[in-house]
Amino acid sequence: MWISLSLLLSTHCNYTPAEYHKESASIMEVFLSCSFETMNSKDIDNFQLRNSEGSRLLWRCVQRKGNFTAVDVVDCFINARRTCASRPVKLVKTIRFRGSAAAEMMLRHEDLRIIYLVRDPRGTILSQQRVFQEFKFTQIVNFTTYFCQTFREDLANLEPLFDKYPDRIKLLRYETLAENPMKVSEELYKFLRLTFTADVEEFVYNSTSAGKSSKGDYDTFKANSTEAAYAWRNGAVFKEVQVIDKICGDIYLKLGYLPVKSIHELEDRHRPLKRDIIFHRNSI
Repeated sequence: MWISLSLLLSTHCNYTPAEYHKESASIMEVFLSCSFETMNSKDIDNFQLRNSEGSRLLWRCVQRKGNFTAVDVVDCFINARRTCASRPVKLVKTIRFRGSAAAEMMLRHEDLRIIYLVRDPRGTILSQQRVFQEFKFTQIVNFTTYFCQTFREDLANLEPLFDKYPDRIKLLRYETLAENPMKVSEELYKFLRLTFTADVEEFVYNSTSAGKSSKGDYDTFKANSTEAAYAWRNGAVFKEVQVIDKICGDIYLKLGYLPVKSIHELEDRHRPLKRDIIFHRNSI
């Protein structure tokens, strides 16, 4: 069962960090245990749940039109729970889920496996600048400071897990996946103890290499996944890139990203901005 929690908490803007941490962990527990009856109706009424077959059934429970009874709603939730419980794998894709919460969940769920996907901070920050078109230079400084501090905290909370649960947590650089989608996908399936079938292979190819892209900024189907991973370099302002390099430099060292020393280096797409590195005994 595949579920996306990417923006599930986005409508709750007034959370304190502690409240956000508690609520996000609670929502994750609901989906891992299929206990949807305990979930806040506002969290279920979220357009992101339409985007996967697994969560669409649940979303429809609160989207009914016309005449229906309370029994109809209860039956809908029971059916969603039954469907969820019947699936051997529950896969939750989430962003903004803090490393400290993940560490707590690893203790409670012995069969939980985590793929920690990271991206070059420059790619994340400058892509958001492009999408929202609101970042001025001072905002780049402030946002980068906040973003990389959060990144550091998550790494600090997750790093001990790589030693404690070496077979249950995996760090993956987005750029490595984009450059070698088939090879990395096979490795991920092996890590998750799933079978990499011919249908999966075809899906990976069509999603990353077949020349067909979906239209949304956050969609996952890209005609050329490598081009998509480094699109932030197109039109990037060198001064802004230098700011990110300086503020996030310690993260680069941990994850193998390389700072840009000149405009030429920034614009030269043949020049890599990462290096192969061993992270807790694993090549990333």
